[in-house]
Amino acid sequence: MSTLSSRKLDAITKGLPHLSEPIEVAQLSKQGWNILREDVPLPVAIIRKSAIDRNRQAMMDYVREAGVELAPHGKTTLSPEIFAMQLDDGVWGITLSTVHQLRVGHAAGVTRFLLANELVGPRDLDFVVKFLTDNEDVDFYCFVDSPTHVERWADAAARGKLLRPINLLLEVGYAGGRAGCRTIEDALATASAIGEYPQLRLSGIAGFEGLRQYLPAEEAQLLTDQFLNYIASVVQAVDGRGLFGGEEIILTAGGSALFDIVADSFRSLALSKPSRTIIRSGCYITHDSGIYERHQPARLTRQQINHQCGPALDSAIEVWAYVISLPEAGRAILGAGRRDFGHDAGPPRALKSFRPGSASSMQEMPVSCEIVSINDQHAHLAFPAEVSLAIGDMVALGISHPCTTFDRWTSMLVVDDAYNVVSGITTHF
Repeated sequence: MSTLSSRKLDAITKGLPHLSEPIEVAQLSKQGWNILREDVPLPVAIIRKSAIDRNRQAMMDYVREAGVELAPHGKTTLSPEIFAMQLDDGVWGITLSTVHQLRVGHAAGVTRFLLANELVGPRDLDFVVKFLTDNEDVDFYCFVDSPTHVERWADAAARGKLLRPINLLLEVGYAGGRAGCRTIEDALATASAIGEYPQLRLSGIAGFEGLRQYLPAEEAQLLTDQFLNYIASVVQAVDGRGLFGGEEIILTAGGSALFDIVADSFRSLALSKPSRTIIRSGCYITHDSGIYERHQPARLTRQQINHQCGPALDSAIEVWAYVISLPEAGRAILGAGRRDFGHDAGPPRALKSFRPGSASSMQEMPVSCEIVSINDQHAHLAFPAEVSLAIGDMVALGISHPCTTFDRWTSMLVVDDAYNVVSGITTHF
């Protein structure tokens, strides 16, 4: 599959049994492990295969129906096994943010990259130029938002004597947001600067509305609509000056909460060349139990109004931990903390509990169960009197914002609906 697929998992790999001999990821399915039988030490991060399979199918059905392309953001998982799934599904390419991630992606077999970031360091720029020289099959696109970036790329291309043009995407932004030209005048100045260098090609316009996902759904939609209207104005202004190179114009935006708005936003643009809309959701493949799940009802309502189908996504990641202490009434201390899950977009949710060795089935945990404090290795769970917990019980936590849980683990186990381990993935952060 890739040059990374033979990574060995060993006794110091977090979330695996205390192995006497290293094994490869491909051997995980042959071990006969089951999470609920306590074959694996906790905490452990797992991916539910049925959920990830549904999400893959639902998202690809959606982009085909919507007439857009998907270049999922690979920094979400930075996993060669998940990249292979996405490439098998027919994604347009993989989005990444850094040269390190680019190198991981290429080692994993990716050949079309959308670098959704501005590169400025000479070592990074020189690497990309040599990379493009050495790998003629690679298709590469990168963001710029100022003439300074353009000059740096032109200097690097000249130093490396690159014989093919570098595809640049002009990034536009909004006040208080991340990178990107704030005015049409700045955008035109940057686009014009690209046209001065034959080693460079303006291939499209890019933006990122994803920071709006931290707002209430209605406000996020309103501000995203306004931003996309600005992007459209920039596209028309640049096209009106004849500054786009190549045979098509790439139009790309789309985080993991509001991608449907992006998919619908550029349909009515009348441009001088064919256009290709690319959304960049990375978290769709596992979804979550937090920020993206909270945005999903509003997205599905928008899509129903627009007579579109889904995708209705399922949360696929769970972090399992033991109840290790019950120090006072209504409070359980779980053996997992910020070293095991991200909490930048809110604490995890307690989803279900299981008592090993008992005849009872898995119990759904009510929403009144709440993680009220998080330490490095512990989570404090407040729970009502009607919930029965004992030391040694296993609790499944549903995370918010998958990106910052994936990077806590060098490997994750993939399980079936009975929590049998059927495969695994590795990450390369």
